Amino acid sequence: MGERILIIDDKIEIINFLRDLLTPLGYEVSSCTNGRAGVAKALEEQPDLIMLDLNMPGMSGLEVLQEFDRLAIRSPVILMTLYGSEEVMLQALRLGVRDYLNKPFQIDELLEAIERALEKARLQRERERLLRELGQTNQQLGRRMQELSTLQAIGRSVAALMPLPDLLRRIVDAALYLSNADIGSLFLREQASGQLRLEAIRQGEDYQSNLRSHIHDSHAEDVLRSGQSLWVPTPTKRTGVTGYLGDQARSMLYVPIKLGGQVAGVIAVAYLSEEQEPPIEVQKRLTALADYAAIALQNARLYGNLQQRAEQLATINRIARMTASSLELQTIIRTVVREIKDTLHAETATLALVDEDTNELVFEVSLQGDREQAQAFRIKVGQGAIGWAVQHRQVLHVNDVSQDPRFYGGVDEVTGFQTYSLLCVPLTVSEKVIGAIEVINKIDEHQPGGRGRFTDQDEALLQGAAAFIAMAVENARLHEAVRETAAVEAIHQTMVTLSHYINNSLQTLLGTSEMLREEHRHAAAILSQEVYKISAVLSVLRDIVSPESTVYLGSTQMLNIEEELERRLAAPQTG
Repeated sequence: MGERILIIDDKIEIINFLRDLLTPLGYEVSSCTNGRAGVAKALEEQPDLIMLDLNMPGMSGLEVLQEFDRLAIRSPVILMTLYGSEEVMLQALRLGVRDYLNKPFQIDELLEAIERALEKARLQRERERLLRELGQTNQQLGRRMQELSTLQAIGRSVAALMPLPDLLRRIVDAALYLSNADIGSLFLREQASGQLRLEAIRQGEDYQSNLRSHIHDSHAEDVLRSGQSLWVPTPTKRTGVTGYLGDQARSMLYVPIKLGGQVAGVIAVAYLSEEQEPPIEVQKRLTALADYAAIALQNARLYGNLQQRAEQLATINRIARMTASSLELQTIIRTVVREIKDTLHAETATLALVDEDTNELVFEVSLQGDREQAQAFRIKVGQGAIGWAVQHRQVLHVNDVSQDPRFYGGVDEVTGFQTYSLLCVPLTVSEKVIGAIEVINKIDEHQPGGRGRFTDQDEALLQGAAAFIAMAVENARLHEAVRETAAVEAIHQTMVTLSHYINNSLQTLLGTSEMLREEHRHAAAILSQEVYKISAVLSVLRDIVSPESTVYLGSTQMLNIEEELERRLAAPQTG
């Protein structure tokens, strides 16, 4: 379509001449024979050029120009005149006339004037077009900058160091914000099994996390295998995401979370209200979010490991303080075993010590939940998992006892307890194994049935604690032995001192009996006999408490007091 030229002239022959001249050149020509009609047509058509006669009856050319100015008609104008004063020409130029031509026309002059006017119009239109495009580009750039700024803020928020549950919520919330979807969810790949688990999901105000559910979602599994985003425009069946909440999705978008070239998880969003076009921009935003999420998940795992390590070191420190705060063996054992059970989230914790006389392991303390097992157990060294650990002086770490022949189920049969997993560490002092500590059945509420697996970090913690426990047990035993020795020595010293004082008094009585008169000889003999009996009793008591007759750290060699007393009384009296 050619450029449009509007001719306003009261002379029909002028209009026809210009039409016949310009139409073959590709211009689209329209016309009016009076000023008022010309203003209306100019306002309606907004032509590229207006050729206006100055001298017309009714509304003159100047009046038409004034009306153009009032109505903000900006089309360029060439003024045509048969005659006109210089003052009129100046007034016309002030009203926006681009050029003027004197009648009769010179065709070359006419065409040159038209081309000059249209060239300016073309440049103006091009400028306006470029300005519009620039404005649109600036708007797009502004929106893009705003999106990038928003995404960067979300990325900083997501990538901040925080516990894993808080991170999962932020990722799901950010996915919903960036996609404007109805449902947002997050799957994470389980390191042990490689399977996807639904970790968190939100629809409106309904947010659920800590799910760790094996929910089948074939689309998410496709993304896990391919490592590529997936747009599902019309799901024909419920997926794991929408099926979980009971709503049918109209369209869905899945984006992988990649870490080190491997898919570590999947972000999934669903639209419920209407079918959506393939959301290229949304996919870009969610892909950027997935990059932030990958870094954040790695940081959260490292943070969790560091936090767990700090807790373990704090636990070992508490155990060290506990073992140093008391020398009472039973107090130490009970306190430490409870601390170990709670820290490792075990169902049961047991401490057993070696009885060297019988070569048996004696279960000193066994805690199940908050209850202490009242029944004491003994097993041979080498029997069962704990016996194996003592005999071989090695840690035993078993997460499925049904597959390990070293497990002994006799205790379970007696107690009605069922063992699934165990971790056992021997207690060693100066290269001598004095017992073992064992934890049974790791508790993990996130796992099916609440059954977890003891980790290498659990093993490291129990080994660190075992060293302090072994020293505490040995110190308590030495303290008990020293205390028993001190008690025997105190009794011995007391008896020796008492004997000394009583003997002195007895010697005085004997001397006094010799000084009695003849008529009291019989009474003196009786007195002397009783003094001798008392001396014999004191002699027996001194022998009973003498170090030579006592075996410390075990049994005491007891005397038969009556037999020993009769023997000594039957012996000849001296002195």
